[in-house]
Amino acid sequence: QIIMGTNDLELATFKMTADSSDDVYVSDLTITDTITNGSSTASFSNLTLWVDGEIIAGPIGMTSITSEQGLIVYEIVDDGIYIPKNSTTYVTLRGNVASLSDGAATNSRHVFTIAANADVAAAPANLVGESTVAGAPVAANTITIYRTKLTLSDIKTLGNPSNRTRAAVDNVAQMTFSNPTTSDLTISTVTVNFSGIALRGTNQSSTMAFDVSLPSFGSSVNPTTCTANATNTCSVTFSPAYVLSGGASKNVKVRVNSVNFFNASSSGEEGLSIFINAATDILWNDGSTGSIPLESSLVPLTLANVTYN
Repeated sequence: QIIMGTNDLELATFKMTADSSDDVYVSDLTITDTITNGSSTASFSNLTLWVDGEIIAGPIGMTSITSEQGLIVYEIVDDGIYIPKNSTTYVTLRGNVASLSDGAATNSRHVFTIAANADVAAAPANLVGESTVAGAPVAANTITIYRTKLTLSDIKTLGNPSNRTRAAVDNVAQMTFSNPTTSDLTISTVTVNFSGIALRGTNQSSTMAFDVSLPSFGSSVNPTTCTANATNTCSVTFSPAYVLSGGASKNVKVRVNSVNFFNASSSGEEGLSIFINAATDILWNDGSTGSIPLESSLVPLTLANVTYN
């Protein structure tokens, strides 16, 4: 996920390898931006190529732009991209992301690809003939553009992580939602997952129920009952519809009623884990697009591991 208006962002890195025949120079390179949910306006500008931390081509703009595709065509001056024989060179594409007013489309998805072998013009260092290119298509990871971005950080356990006392008001964990941009966003739903022997309940029932709340969101989010199954797991979903202003952060506590958590006098402490399991466990709205998940790299995320006495 990337934010509209971000400058000098790494968009893709391509690996180029020369065999044992000769050193190779790449003089021309075409990169295709394959687009989903796009517009006919370029979402990227000031596109440059980098090798070993140095710019070797650009900046240039995108051409042949449609809502489904755009081309970045480099004619590299001087020697081009140098790849020693039996070696690999990494070529990085960088650029600026357009703003909403410049025509960037929220929820547009972009895959930068060297689509065909013919998109790479290469020659051996001795300049005799041309080098054969193989391996296309080669695609980078998908990039999705949004007006803003929800981040989740500063995860902490509240109170003692071990030998906790069971209580009707038991604040176990805290997470911080942040909005690093100037645009507002809305936190739509938050799903919190629970597991552990503590969920057996006082009578070791496989259907022990307990209340969960996110009190930091205020009265708009009521306590919800979580009913553990035979594997001592359950989850609850809240719909706070909480507006997080641009540049703001929100600390959100996870509170449980642990009075009836399992207490085995012979085995000592009983554990409880709280976690965000999937990117879709937290959904948000950037003002134009709804049901945006967290970045997949953030999950699974453990909020707390605690035990009770």
